[in-house]
Amino acid sequence: MQTKYLKVSVVYVYTMSPRTTKRPKGETHSIRVDKELDKWVESKIASKQIGSWGHAVEWGLTLLRREIEK
Repeated sequence: MQTKYLKVSVVYVYTMSPRTTKRPKGETHSIRVDKELDKWVESKIASKQIGSWGHAVEWGLTLLRREIEK
């Protein structure tokens, strides 16, 4: 059975060096993304409107947070 979702792993990296702050390197989270959304993000990466999948996720979550906190 074929699914319309794509599994994507997301790694959160802290901005400060973990060696100096003794924080863990990051946390890994897995998400499922609709294949149509994946194609859209990949096209934006190819056209250089978005830098990477990580950039797309961070940007999208930032916009969602702003909308929710209004």
